[in-house]
Amino acid sequence: MSEAEQCRAVTRAGARCSNRGKTAGFCAVHFPKTKKKADLVATAKKVTELAAEVGGVIGLVEKLVQLWQSLPFGPGPEMPSDYDYLVEEVGSAWASQSGTFTPMNLSGSSVNWRQVRSLYTSAHCFLENPPRTQLDQASAYGPIHIALESTVDELPTDLRDLLLRELGNADA
Repeated sequence: MSEAEQCRAVTRAGARCSNRGKTAGFCAVHFPKTKKKADLVATAKKVTELAAEVGGVIGLVEKLVQLWQSLPFGPGPEMPSDYDYLVEEVGSAWASQSGTFTPMNLSGSSVNWRQVRSLYTSAHCFLENPPRTQLDQASAYGPIHIALESTVDELPTDLRDLLLRELGNADA
């Protein structure tokens, strides 16, 4: 048996296990197993929570694009290519205005659409190719979370308030 087929586990004496590696390079004896069912449930819960949070990031970006499309700009300001990309991804569904509308002084550059696009694509990459270990998941989600906070904080105050109000109404 070649070394590539051999179990990756090392014995206390320092020699490699002589069994054939079956799963992830380990034999049935040395394949890491969770001792408690509660550990499996906790791990599954953490993975699910991260996926839900990343899905929420995508939902927030979609809502921002739809909200921007619903603003009464008339013919509309000149928009950057990053915004056009997001419209293609999200679609051009128009968000409904809730109640009264406060006039705002906005232009196509009022929102950092490059940062919003980067946030959107990072979240999609996370969901399409999720990290395998909890440490990798946490280190991959950290920058997404920071970018989300930064994106929302950098929105013009009127637009940010309207977005948060619309997100609050979406839950009702």
